[in-house]
Amino acid sequence: FYLAYPTMSFRPTFTVTGDEQMIEDFGQEIIDLSGGQVFVASWSPPPLTGDYCWVRQVAGFPSLFSKDATRRVSPGGSSLYVAMQIAYYLGIRNFYVYGADFKFSFTPVPGATGFRTASGDGNHFIKNYRSGRPWCPPALQNILSSFLSARMLMEADGGFIRNATRGGELD
Repeated sequence: FYLAYPTMSFRPTFTVTGDEQMIEDFGQEIIDLSGGQVFVASWSPPPLTGDYCWVRQVAGFPSLFSKDATRRVSPGGSSLYVAMQIAYYLGIRNFYVYGADFKFSFTPVPGATGFRTASGDGNHFIKNYRSGRPWCPPALQNILSSFLSARMLMEADGGFIRNATRGGELD
């Protein structure tokens, strides 16, 4: 989101990243350019400087929604899922999601191993989102089950999650 700053005046109160590759590639830039409070979720504090709040992120499957972000959050395959856990801890129960199109196109990186096996931009509303760097293609089924568990928890607590993305494929 911080990449859109040159084209708009809106600044969020909170910025969240829970994607290890984004933190490694752009974490310092996110902290330096984002307004408001920045939350960085990872297993251990990353080697970043500046004003940010580290949140312990503990992976597991299936992802378990954490009601107490001071203890831990689950990645759920999406920084949005991490953001929902932090927001829940802050008392938010009604969520309108905007900008989650839930569709990705990419090209496999020949010979790549580990997580950085995809390349290509055009999956986000900002051009050159990954700056040409390889990335890990999302596991949409895992993300979907994480979002569904978050929705069920919110509804059980009297809240809701609604997707307000125009033309998005997250139902």
